[in-house]
Amino acid sequence: MYHDLKSFKYGFHASNLSGVIGYELSQELNIDSYIVDPVVVDELIPEARITGIKGIERRSIFHALNQKSVAKQYADGIGKNYEDINVIVAHLGGGISIGAHRKGRVIEVNDGLLGEGPLSPERAGSIPNDALLKWAIDHDYNSIEANNELSKNSGLLSYFGTNDCLKVEQLMENGDKAAKLVLDAMCYQISKSIGSCAVVLEGQVDQIIITGGLSYSKYIINKVKQYVSWLQNVTIYEGEKEMHALNVGVLDLFYGKISTKSYE
Repeated sequence: MYHDLKSFKYGFHASNLSGVIGYELSQELNIDSYIVDPVVVDELIPEARITGIKGIERRSIFHALNQKSVAKQYADGIGKNYEDINVIVAHLGGGISIGAHRKGRVIEVNDGLLGEGPLSPERAGSIPNDALLKWAIDHDYNSIEANNELSKNSGLLSYFGTNDCLKVEQLMENGDKAAKLVLDAMCYQISKSIGSCAVVLEGQVDQIIITGGLSYSKYIINKVKQYVSWLQNVTIYEGEKEMHALNVGVLDLFYGKISTKSYE
């Protein structure tokens, strides 16, 4: 795992550093180190992997640590186990991932790093194939350059030169019609993804949960609720619970509630 992360074998992301730093610290201090619900947790059902091109499969890359943490927190709050509920969790941050959690497994989720889903403060989200191909050719991008643009320099940043949603909201409040349109479009796309997860769960949804940095925005939350509240009640867990989730995950291991898994 250490060498795969250090060599970027499966992709470039800041989260690669966690395993590298953890391993090096564990060697220096002669102690064990663990990862908990990394971004590549893969519990997709077979149907979710298929695309329209043989040899290309959809990937499970999402905010697994925070998504699972808030889902478990919600389950605890209603006196149930995570494995006994069906919830839709929308992590809204610099990247956006929306997952269908069925009985403790995320059976459907958009690729929150690069490929799909709603536009976000930094990411392009789903783009029509022909337009995306033309864009890459017109800009003479290679795959690495295109990846960088789609995952780091798109979304709100592409439209307004900032990935700060509060600044875009201020533009909207000052009468900028483009800012309102793009923000509303982001909320619309988030809501569509939540709706698609409800279909995957066959309508058996116990709760819709919204978390991540954008969940502090009353405008975004109210707009999304306007679209999805008819599906099920919405619970908000503002910000990110990832440090707490790491702690709880390792404590659960120490107390025998979960067991370690092997990296292959």
